[in-house]
Amino acid sequence: PDKIAKNYGKTGALNLFTCGAGPALAAIFTNPMEVAKVRLQMLGDGKGSGLFGTLVNIAKKDGILAVQGGLAMSMTREFFKCALRLGLYNPILSVVHTDPSSKPKLTTKILTGATCGAISAFICNPLDLTKTRLQQTGSSVSAAVSTLYSEGGIAPFWKGTPISMVRSMIFTSVIVPTKTTLADIVKTNGYFCGDSYYELICRSAFCGFPAASLAVLCAQPVDTIRTRLYNQPVDPVTKIGLKYKGVFHCASRIVAEEGVLALYKGTVAHLARYAPHGTLCFVFIDTICQMFRDMEAKRLTRVWEDNINDSFKKIDIDKDGYLDLKEVSKAVQLSFDHPVLTLQDCTEIATKAFSGVSKIDGKIDNSEFLNLVNHIQDQVSAMIRRNAFNKIDLDKDGFLSRAEVKAALECIGHPKWELDLPLDTKATILIEKVDANSDGVIDFDEFSWYLAKVTGPRAKKELESQILQAFLKDTGAVA
Repeated sequence: PDKIAKNYGKTGALNLFTCGAGPALAAIFTNPMEVAKVRLQMLGDGKGSGLFGTLVNIAKKDGILAVQGGLAMSMTREFFKCALRLGLYNPILSVVHTDPSSKPKLTTKILTGATCGAISAFICNPLDLTKTRLQQTGSSVSAAVSTLYSEGGIAPFWKGTPISMVRSMIFTSVIVPTKTTLADIVKTNGYFCGDSYYELICRSAFCGFPAASLAVLCAQPVDTIRTRLYNQPVDPVTKIGLKYKGVFHCASRIVAEEGVLALYKGTVAHLARYAPHGTLCFVFIDTICQMFRDMEAKRLTRVWEDNINDSFKKIDIDKDGYLDLKEVSKAVQLSFDHPVLTLQDCTEIATKAFSGVSKIDGKIDNSEFLNLVNHIQDQVSAMIRRNAFNKIDLDKDGFLSRAEVKAALECIGHPKWELDLPLDTKATILIEKVDANSDGVIDFDEFSWYLAKVTGPRAKKELESQILQAFLKDTGAVA
C-alpha cells in the first residue's frame, strides 16, 4: 500500500481532472488581476491608472462584484484548457521519450509543451474569447455568447485562433518544462523532498512561481496582440475587424502608434495575476494529486489488511486464533510447491521464520502474522538464491569459477551479446563485474548481492531458471 506507482494520478482521467481542477480553484483568487489586465490592455492611449487603480475604478463604476467579472467562465476556461494543456503533457512526453532510465531532454520538453499548448488553444478558443469579452465589458455569459454569435454564427468563436495557439504554445513550452526542470533540481539537491503536505506545497510554490513569471514575460507581446484582436469592433456586413486586419497588422499598428513597449502594456497586471495564479495552479494540482494518492493508499491498506486476515484464517486450520509451527509448515509447502524448493527447504524456511517471530508460548497471533510473512519471504528469497548458486557451483566448493560460469552460459543456450565474443571471454567479463573482492571467483555473498542489485526483490515463486537468466542477463551476458 505504501508503494503506489510513481505515475499514479499523472495519467488517464484522474490526471486530466487534477490538472483542470487546480487552475479552476486558483482562478477564484486571481481573477480580479485578469480583469484589470484585460482593461489595461484595451487602453490604447497609454494613460491607464495602473493595476490597483483600474480595480478601484471598476469597483466604483460597476460595483465591487465587477472585479470578479466572468469568474464562472474563467473557472470553466481554466478547467478545460489546463486539463488539456497540462494534463496531456505527461502522456505525450511518455510517447516521445520512451527511455525510462534517462531524463527527457529540454528540447523534448519544450516541443511537448508547445504541442499541448496548440491543442488546448484550438479546442478552447471559444472559452478564451467569451471570457475576454466578459472581463472587458462586464456583461453576462449569455450576452457575450449572443454578441459573438450575431457577428457571424459559429465562426467568430474561433476568431484569433492562430494567435491564441501561438500564445499558448509559447506559454506552455516555457512554464511546464521550467517547472519540471526546477523540480528535478530541487529534488536532486535535497530540498523539500519530504512526503508532508507542507513540503509538497513549498516545493510546488518554489518551482511554480519562477516558471509562471518567465512564461508571462515570454508570452506578453502575443497576449497583448491577441487581446486587441479579440475585442476590436467588427464590420456588421463583412464580419472583418475594423481596426486590425490580422496579427502582423495589429502588431505593426501598436508599435507605430504606441511604441514597442506598448506590446508589454499590462505586463505588471499580467505578472501580478499570473505569477500567483501559476504558482497556485501547481500547488493545487500537486496537492489534489497527493490527496488522491493518499486515498488510494488507504484503500489499498484496507484491501491488504483484509487479505492478511483472510490468509490467517485459511492457515489457522484448527481455528483457535493462533498459528503453530505445523500450520505454518503446511502453508509454506502449499505456497512453494515447485522444483526450486524441496520439501526439506520448505520445512527449513518455516522453522526459521516461525522461530524468528513466535513468542515464548510458541504460537503466532494475527498481530504477528504480517511479520511472519515478511520473514518467510526473506527466507524464500535467500533459499532460491542459494539453490541457484548451487546449481552453477558444479564442484560444490562454495565458489563460482570461470569454467562454472562458462558452463552456465552453455546451459542456457549460448545467449547473444552485443559483440560476438567467445564463451571464455564472456565468463571472464561476468566474473569481473560480480567479483567484488577481486579474488578471481564469485562467492555466494557476491552472487546474492549483485543479483539483488540488478534484479531487485523477486516474487516468492521465482523459478530457478528465471534467477539464472536474470543473473546472466543483467550482468551483460544476455542482450
